[in-house]
Amino acid sequence: MLMFATWVLARENPVAGTRIQGSPVSFVENRGQVLDTKGNLRPDIRYTAEVGGATVYFREGGVSYVFQQLEDDAVTGMPTVKSLYRMDFELVGANANAQLVAESQSRANINVYAPHLKGGLTDLSAFGRLTYRDVYPNIDLVYYAT
Repeated sequence: MLMFATWVLARENPVAGTRIQGSPVSFVENRGQVLDTKGNLRPDIRYTAEVGGATVYFREGGVSYVFQQLEDDAVTGMPTVKSLYRMDFELVGANANAQLVAESQSRANINVYAPHLKGGLTDLSAFGRLTYRDVYPNIDLVYYAT
């Protein structure tokens, strides 16, 4: 079986403050914490990963990368988002019903607190590998967290 792979590297995320330099990236399940820019829930996004100044969104049928340009706020000195750029990755002619499977579950769970989540979300599962199975006949697309 032929296998494609993309490695996601860990870096510090100054906006979310959720990563420590050099800590492993993980693919976190979406249980209602992901919103679009208008504040609407995005249940079509199954997993996310924070990578430096980017967030990667894994959905059925494709992957989206959202890059942030940061700027220090003049008053608070805290980094704020100056602009966003989105890049969608889709495989031309791929199986529209390719199954997205999370593997290598981490022993650590993630807690998310945001204004739209009363009481927050606790114990979100994190994974070390995501596989889109049979994107083409006998070909998987595998994302590894390193």
